Amino acid sequence: MDLHLIPGAVATPEERAKMESQADKIYFNDFLPKVAKGRNKTQEEVNTLGQGRVWTGTQAKSNGLIDEFGGLDKAISIAKELANLPADKDVKRVVLPEPKPFLQSIFGDDDSSSDAKNEQAQAAILDALPADIRNSFRYAALLDRMQRGEAMLFLPFQLEIK
Repeated sequence: MDLHLIPGAVATPEERAKMESQADKIYFNDFLPKVAKGRNKTQEEVNTLGQGRVWTGTQAKSNGLIDEFGGLDKAISIAKELANLPADKDVKRVVLPEPKPFLQSIFGDDDSSSDAKNEQAQAAILDALPADIRNSFRYAALLDRMQRGEAMLFLPFQLEIK
C-alpha cells in the first residue's frame, strides 16, 4: 500500500517504514480478509476494488461492497428480520469492548498494573487541582467502582487526620 504522509510532516526513513508496515498489516491482514469473507469475494477482488480508495454509497453498492443504504437503525431492522424477530421487538445494543468509565479512562484502574510514568502523570494532575476538586474526584471514582458492581461503604462524616 502506498502511504502518503501529511504535507509538511517530517518522518525519518525508519518512521516511514514503521508506518507503512502498520498500514499494510491493518489493510492486508485485518481488513481485506474480513471484507472478502463478508462479500463472498477473493482478497484479490476486494483489493482491486479498494486499494485505500473511498467510495460513495452508490459506487460501493454497484461494486458489491454494500447491500443496502442506511444506518444503524436500518441494520437493526434487517438483523431482526433475518432473526425472525417482530419488527416492534426491542433489542439491546451491546458495545464491545465495554467502554471504561470516564474517571477510569483518565486515572486508570485500581487493580490494573500501570507503569510508573502513568502513575506520576495521574498524581501530577490530581496535585494540581484544588483540595475540594480532588475530594470530588475521589467520590466520583468510588461511584464508578460501585457502578462496576463493587460494594462500597460511606461513613456519614469525613475523617481528616492532621
